[in-house]
Amino acid sequence: GDVTACEEITDEFTKEPCMIEVAKVKQDKAVCDKISEEYNRNQCLKGVAVAKQDGTICSEIKAESTLELFGNTKDECFREVALAKNDENLCQQVENDDVKNWCLASFEKTEESCNKIQDASMKLDCLILVAEETQDVSICENIVSLGKKDECFRKVAFVMKDKAICEKILDGYTKDSCSWDIDYGFIE
Repeated sequence: GDVTACEEITDEFTKEPCMIEVAKVKQDKAVCDKISEEYNRNQCLKGVAVAKQDGTICSEIKAESTLELFGNTKDECFREVALAKNDENLCQQVENDDVKNWCLASFEKTEESCNKIQDASMKLDCLILVAEETQDVSICENIVSLGKKDECFRKVAFVMKDKAICEKILDGYTKDSCSWDIDYGFIE
């Protein structure tokens, strides 16, 4: 929890992630101002916003770096704060339609709401989240991507503590570790 320890680190690839963690733990966005690289600074602001459940901090995120064009940190910030605060209205602050739909789907918890998302990766992550939260294995069965389908079954199995769901997993290692984790209490 002491940022001065992070500031003594000479390696930038270690220093800034250290500062991000301190900022989140201390819920202190002033620490983020000490971070020079914009993407890391934005990740720091997002972490503090989520920790404090304060959407106004998300508004301070700037999208000027090349990494930020792909990251969409500001919209992700509003989505994550909305979930942490359980405030669906914050989803309206999201500019990107796919992220906004994912945000809204997190509250509606329906397969149909996830299917409004155009971005394939976000859609799959949304479906997995909804399946996990609603404990609806049928959502997993409709996922086409084998890796994501297995991930979905694993997460629902963990939530339900049901090894029978693990048997639906195609990847042998994932199937075995799913059952083992449930047996030995290593449930996420």
